[in-house]
Amino acid sequence: HAHLLRKTDELSEGLKADLKYMLRVSSSLIDAMISVCKHQESMQTALNCISFGQYVAQACWTKDSSLLQLPYFTAEEVKHVTKGKASQKASNLAEYLKIEDDKKKGVADFSEEQKKDIFKCCSLL
Repeated sequence: HAHLLRKTDELSEGLKADLKYMLRVSSSLIDAMISVCKHQESMQTALNCISFGQYVAQACWTKDSSLLQLPYFTAEEVKHVTKGKASQKASNLAEYLKIEDDKKKGVADFSEEQKKDIFKCCSLL
């Protein structure tokens, strides 16, 4: 839970080591799950496994907003992005990527360096 809640700084050193190991081997386990799905020709389950792998890598719950996958974004920034004028708000990452950088909401409290990181991430997606 600590990883998905993004509270790993509260873990003891021993638990941090365990978490690091689990995250390292989780990608192999998820790949094996996808492989089994492919052999059983279960496409939707394979897509769900791929999605799950992305959420584990990004430390998000499946119910969380995809906007939390952006660097530095927390629930507070997501709340700000999802409210306001229709032309500037976004309910998910795909909608947020379509907004021009100078009109993107949720970045006002970030440093210029952090904004660059966010915009670069958006340009790569």
